[in-house]
Amino acid sequence: MTTTSPDRELTYLTVKPNLLTLHPQNPRGPISEASIEDLAESVKAQGVLSPLLVRPLGAGYQVVHGHRRLAAARLAGLELVPIIVRPMEDAAVLEAQLAENANREDLNPLQQAQAYARYLKATGATQEQLAGRLGVTQGTVSAALALLDLPPAAHQLVAQEIVTAAHGRELGRLANHPHQLGQVIAWIKSNSRDGSPASSRTVRGWVDGQLDRLEYDRKERERKEREAKAAAAAKVAGKDKREPKRSAADLKRTAAQALASRISRQRHLEIAVRATAIAREAIALARQWKVPAGILVPLAHTLRLGMPITVELEHPNLTYDTLRTLQVALVGRLPGKWRRHGSAGIPIDADDALDQVAAKAWLGLWAWLTTRTRGLERQLEVAAKRRLAAAAKARATGKTAR
Repeated sequence: MTTTSPDRELTYLTVKPNLLTLHPQNPRGPISEASIEDLAESVKAQGVLSPLLVRPLGAGYQVVHGHRRLAAARLAGLELVPIIVRPMEDAAVLEAQLAENANREDLNPLQQAQAYARYLKATGATQEQLAGRLGVTQGTVSAALALLDLPPAAHQLVAQEIVTAAHGRELGRLANHPHQLGQVIAWIKSNSRDGSPASSRTVRGWVDGQLDRLEYDRKERERKEREAKAAAAAKVAGKDKREPKRSAADLKRTAAQALASRISRQRHLEIAVRATAIAREAIALARQWKVPAGILVPLAHTLRLGMPITVELEHPNLTYDTLRTLQVALVGRLPGKWRRHGSAGIPIDADDALDQVAAKAWLGLWAWLTTRTRGLERQLEVAAKRRLAAAAKARATGKTAR
């Protein structure tokens, strides 16, 4: 039986499966036998109920959509398959495939994004035009396309439904920063161990944190470059000039600054000495936390140390410098799996806790910082001055002995 519609040039036929070839840019990608076994059983019992849309190609036809039905018909051993023949240009084929698969739940976001990209390249259409043809928002198309800029490791997580299309828009903001992007992807993977992906709001917060850190590092580099240039210029300008006589107040101020710098170095040494004991106390406090295992890691990730820890907001217990020095000193001293575990010079933070042991240790450290640090700044200063005095005494004793 053959029926022709002049206005759309449609023809209904039944043909042998060997006359049909697959479209090379099918959005679904390769089809495995295991994925169509149930469909093949249904086709074997009832036949192909919905005709395949095809277009003429050489002596046969090319499937526009219906790839799974054709694969199932071949697996079921059908001799004839119903088709609707329609002459179509390449751009129209891509658009028809997109329209058919736009709302399919079994098409993962990466396959969808690849189909979008092929259509835009083939037709020269804009994202807005594509969105209008599919009946979706331009933001949906943009978020999907952002997935294509992610590394292969992230593509595997998309297939596993750990990284979603909504994550793609946020992760795309780190496309030019592969190290930071890898960190956020690792956090997404860690945070989805309970089977549900991290929320878009959570991922946005992680990305914002990485971008803030990058901006801070950029400003620090620029500041150091300016200081180095200023110092070099001052050295050149003052090479042939006699140094002016400094006032007593200036000499006193310089001596005070030098003493403060030496005290600061000794404070850092004192923190390093105390780090092991602090880690033990934190671990002991962690045992007091009664938190369900499923929320340990997410809870730890909410307790960040981006500002001085305070018990009362108007009376900080620790300065920012002391807190960061302590975070560096604790690397390798807290148990569990950490993102940068063992990386000297890089402070650990809430997002670095990757497993439940590390998360619980972080909760213990948070408890220690909020309950055991009153007066610590004063103790560190006293210990630093004691170290300086002992060093001065040792130098004086050495001179006397000589």
